[in-house]
Amino acid sequence: MSTSTIIAPSNARRPGRIVLRVILLLVLLVVLLVAGVSIWFYHAAHASLPQVDGTIAIPGLKAPVEVVRDAHGVPHISAANLEDLFFAQGYTVAQDRLWQIDMARRYVGGETAEILPASAGPWLKHDRQQRILRLRSVAEGVAQRLPARDRAFFEAYARGVNAFIAQHRDNLPIEFRVLRYTPTPWKPSDSILIGLGMSQLLNPQYDMEYWREKIGTQLSPELMADLYPATGDPHDHPPGDEAEQAKPANAAIKPAAIRTSGIAQPEEKNTTPQIKTCSRPNRRASHTSSVATSFISLPFLPAI
Repeated sequence: MSTSTIIAPSNARRPGRIVLRVILLLVLLVVLLVAGVSIWFYHAAHASLPQVDGTIAIPGLKAPVEVVRDAHGVPHISAANLEDLFFAQGYTVAQDRLWQIDMARRYVGGETAEILPASAGPWLKHDRQQRILRLRSVAEGVAQRLPARDRAFFEAYARGVNAFIAQHRDNLPIEFRVLRYTPTPWKPSDSILIGLGMSQLLNPQYDMEYWREKIGTQLSPELMADLYPATGDPHDHPPGDEAEQAKPANAAIKPAAIRTSGIAQPEEKNTTPQIKTCSRPNRRASHTSSVATSFISLPFLPAI
């Protein structure tokens, strides 16, 4: 008589299959998460792009303003008066670079650590330095002493920036959403503050001059001469000294008119015709401004 034995199937491979399924599930979840974040990022980034066609109704303008963008995206603004021109310029700059100008004023004023993690970078140290310099206080003082005409232009620019913020408070650029904050209203002093920041950026030797002055109070003139020796370079002299030294002692100043045969011959004047250009010749009475896409362009301040 034959006997058969029934053996239960082995479970040795089941743990490996379970691990494989878990890994596949995790990979699928990661792919779905990345896809969802990418779709949100794309939608949020494109939703905050500036409107370049059509009509935008903005309260605060005295007359219609036209903004034409060229092939490079540079806006050209035509307005009936200067206040509307600067208002539209502020609105247009905010359209293109709201987060950049907000970060620029925070960077110069020492306020970056308010929105960026202080432990993730040197923001706190930089903010301390900027607050010691008190550039924001300087900018506010300058804004208060502006002539009435100039202050009106700065205020019109600020109203334009704030008009864009008010209209797009629920649809701000994606940087504000990622950092989870809303920009504060723009002020005339903010524009001046950015100009001061440009001056600071273009003059990086101020800290070296500070230390040289501080060292000079502790060392004798001889030691300072050893520490900061004169190079002896012929170019190390004030402009004009070389010309003054080479000038003969008996040299006389040339008269403005040369007399020939008793008749005064006046200096020749430049008779080259001056060419005035404008993008729209039929709008000669309008004020036109070409706003570079650098992030701010104001009168009385360098374009940044």
